[in-house]
Amino acid sequence: MGNDLEEDHLPGEKSPVLSFFVVLIMSFGGAGAGVGLAHLLAPDSEIAHALGFIAFAGAFLASMALWQGIALIFLLVKFLFRLSKGRRVQTREALVALRRKALVMPPVCFFIIVPAGPVIGWLGGSFLLATGVFALAGLTYGLAMWGLAQRDLLPLMED
Repeated sequence: MGNDLEEDHLPGEKSPVLSFFVVLIMSFGGAGAGVGLAHLLAPDSEIAHALGFIAFAGAFLASMALWQGIALIFLLVKFLFRLSKGRRVQTREALVALRRKALVMPPVCFFIIVPAGPVIGWLGGSFLLATGVFALAGLTYGLAMWGLAQRDLLPLMED
């Protein structure tokens, strides 16, 4: 009979269980990293800790939503264009198109996480250091998200 959870995914997509753990690690791990960085740069500020948490959690949510939203719009346009020409869109081709649109993740993460740096730096007294650290962290986090999406480890939208 098999495992229904394992069989209910697109060809080429990784296991839903693996994707679940990747999402769990990227969302809570990213938010935890934000809190940890804020604690290192402004140890006595709960506001800085909350801002670090919100920056990484917001970057995760925004990049996932924007990635899938842009991919859905492009796939819809491609589908309608192909339909008007009497051709079909193959599942594999759709998955490749989804992965390509994941390129929005690094800039989204960067531009959401970076503004937290100066504020946390101001709260902790290390403005330039915090800005640089959060800029590097935002870029790294975005590139990690992009890499995971390229390898089908982040879940695709369903229905």
